Amino acid sequence: QKSIEAYVVYLNDVKKTSQNTKMSYQRDLNKMCKFFEEKGIKKLSQINHTCLADIAEKLLPQKASFQLLKGVLHASFKYMKNANLIRYNPISTVFRMVEGEEKKEILETQNPALPKKTKKKFKVMSAEQASYLLYSCKTYAFANFLYMPLLFTICTGVRISEAFAIKFSDVNFREKTISIKRQLGKRPDGQRINASSVLAQEITPKTRNGIRTIPVSDFVLDEII
Repeated sequence: QKSIEAYVVYLNDVKKTSQNTKMSYQRDLNKMCKFFEEKGIKKLSQINHTCLADIAEKLLPQKASFQLLKGVLHASFKYMKNANLIRYNPISTVFRMVEGEEKKEILETQNPALPKKTKKKFKVMSAEQASYLLYSCKTYAFANFLYMPLLFTICTGVRISEAFAIKFSDVNFREKTISIKRQLGKRPDGQRINASSVLAQEITPKTRNGIRTIPVSDFVLDEII
């Protein structure tokens, strides 16, 4: 349990992970702890390939849970190895073993009707739909506050959280560019600027590449004015 708490602190202070991601990791790792306790494992040094393979095999038919577990354990065991909390990292070997051809054959035999994984298709608005959306936001008073953020999003491709954080000082009318320096959302540490502020807090983009300057059309600049 102490190792999980240390890892959560690491996610917050070093990786600057979002509050939702931290909560998700902590929840999944607590489930792992409960599983280990049921197996009589109380120390990190007692965790081996066998018990990890048991967890992986148990979740293998549940593709989404299995992939989530894989990501959480890879990241957490890598941290523990680098922090010298464990002498070796068994995770990679375990998942290679569980996902081997023999295991796949067993899974296909037990689940003959298991559907193949298909790529998620994202729906994209047509130009006509985007125009109607912007027209509605500009026309109806209750939706006016959405007009400029949606215009930025549709015309430049910025995230909606970044669009809401754009200030007039970020616009360069001479160069016809907008500087993306911040976004609105939850702070990584979960703290609020004030009691009523949850998602309307200015935070820096997740990566350095998130701070950028993007070109904008004359139409967008005219709408800003």
